[in-house]
Amino acid sequence: FPGMMITEKNEQLFKENPQEFVRFDKESSDTPSPRKSAQELLRAMVLQFKTPFMQFCSDFIDCKRQSSAGTDDEWKCKVAAINLALEIGRVEKCVDFMNFL
Repeated sequence: FPGMMITEKNEQLFKENPQEFVRFDKESSDTPSPRKSAQELLRAMVLQFKTPFMQFCSDFIDCKRQSSAGTDDEWKCKVAAINLALEIGRVEKCVDFMNFL
């Protein structure tokens, strides 16, 4: 889910002002964006294909974590994994984060 990743613009805003980044990220959740589209697709996939899609998400997160370990992009992958788990949690109302992180 590349749409769940942090963009260079997001990274720059975070470096300049972390509080503004969080505020902007939450306030802009109503406006169309690649991340919003990815979140909506994710919710639909969880609702339609719960068990296989949950396994896919878990495998995807593990793969991204392993491929980015020790790199400058490691934190970006962790943020994407957290966003992915949070979106699943919004649909399922509970998520065992230890399975995802």
